[in-house]
Amino acid sequence: AAGGGGEWVWSSRTWYTALKASKRLGDWRAGRSLLQRFDATAAAAAAEGDGGGGGESASLDAGAFQVVMATCLASGDPAALRCAREELMPQAEARGLGRGDVYGAAMQASVVLGDPDAAWALHRRAREKGVPLFAPELNIALGAGARCGKLRDALALLDEMRAARDGGGGALAGGGGRAAAGGGLSGGGLAAPDVGSYDAVLKPLMMERRDDEMLRRFEQMGAEGLRPLESHFRLAISACANLRQGGRAAALLLRMQQDGLRYQDAAADAMSACCREGHPDLALDIFESVRREVPASAAA
Repeated sequence: AAGGGGEWVWSSRTWYTALKASKRLGDWRAGRSLLQRFDATAAAAAAEGDGGGGGESASLDAGAFQVVMATCLASGDPAALRCAREELMPQAEARGLGRGDVYGAAMQASVVLGDPDAAWALHRRAREKGVPLFAPELNIALGAGARCGKLRDALALLDEMRAARDGGGGALAGGGGRAAAGGGLSGGGLAAPDVGSYDAVLKPLMMERRDDEMLRRFEQMGAEGLRPLESHFRLAISACANLRQGGRAAALLLRMQQDGLRYQDAAADAMSACCREGHPDLALDIFESVRREVPASAAA
């Protein structure tokens, strides 16, 4: 449909197609320019009361911001990352279009820019506004919190996610009035944790030498039906070595083997754990088991 000034007013679908084309081209500047024009067109259409019956009109929504912010993230350009966080995120919030994945894009931009504090602050802001957050956004927040001196708050968030899965409140419901951990934030919507949620906190726990807590969270993940990654087993076996829990380390090594994971690189830590616990015989058994399975060419 033609606008009053002779300009064409396109439908939302047309604008989205153009935004996705800029994403495919990796041109975040073109995407930002298109988004600004889309915004102006939608505002003009709303002011004129368009859409009441003369065909499809342009209507800006959160998805348009998400497409352009994803383009910024994909580029890796610091200017693009700052654009996503400092320009597009505030614009989306001002228009009431701060969806969970929009916050997630701004949080990820902050992480890549080396500013996990800002990512954690964005997560808190989303929670305060009652924005439902799903696992991808929450995992970014967990990792950011764990790496910016807020590991305790990150673990509290993980426990909230677990409570949401178990029906303890807050699961993708929005609002709810329940005070959240870490400063009385409103409940908001929360997704259940996945493997990435635990991945975000396991290594930071090891870095703080909290071996007992790290092992507890590792076992918690398995008890919830989530399959630990090879890296998680290696962290757990290393924690066992620090705690002189040789039998536990050997059992974890066996689980790695049974799960078809590459366990040979973790064998040294398991052997160390056995020796520290006073079981050199078990360490030798592990050595012989690995030696039999590793081809002679690989061992050389």
